[in-house]
Amino acid sequence: AGEVSLAAGERVDVVSLVPRATPPTVALRVGAISALSGPGRSDLVPAAPTFGIEAAYAPTRWPRLRLLVGADVAFGRGRASAPEGLSAPYSAQLVFALAAAEYQVALGGLRVGLGPQAGGLWLHRSVNVAASGLAAPEPFSDSGFGLLAGARLGGSWTIGKRLALGAVVDAGA
Repeated sequence: AGEVSLAAGERVDVVSLVPRATPPTVALRVGAISALSGPGRSDLVPAAPTFGIEAAYAPTRWPRLRLLVGADVAFGRGRASAPEGLSAPYSAQLVFALAAAEYQVALGGLRVGLGPQAGGLWLHRSVNVAASGLAAPEPFSDSGFGLLAGARLGGSWTIGKRLALGAVVDAGA
C-alpha cells in the first residue's frame, strides 16, 4: 500500500491512484432531544424522543469531509412553571432541519466528526392553563421559528454493514 511500481514504458492513470468518493447515503434516525439547562427542559422543550432522516455525501476520502442535510421531529410533554409557584402541563412539537459540514476521523469502526452547522427550528407548545388552578376558558398555544448556527460534534460505531449507533451534540445560538 502506498507504492506504485512501473516497468520502463509502462503508464498508469493517476486518477486510479486517488481514493474515490464514497456514495451518498440516506439514513433513518431515532433518538432523543433535550435542552442542557434545567430551566430549558422544564419550560421550553422537555426531553423527548425524536425521529428523522439524514442524507450525507463524502466527496473525498481525505480530508474526510462529510456534507449532510437532515430533518427531525419530536413530541414531548412537560410542566411549565411560573414565578408565582404555579405550574401547568404542556405538550410540545418540534421540527428541526439542518445542513452541516463535518470533518471525520475513522478509527476502525468508530467515527468521530466535528464541524459547522446551520438550521431552522419550529416549536409549537400548548399549555393547559386550567390544570394550573387558574380560570382559563381554553388551553394556551404559542409557536415560533428560529434560525440556528453553531457547531456539531458527533460519533458513531459501525455495528454491521448497514447499521451504526451514534450520538450528536449540537451547540448553537
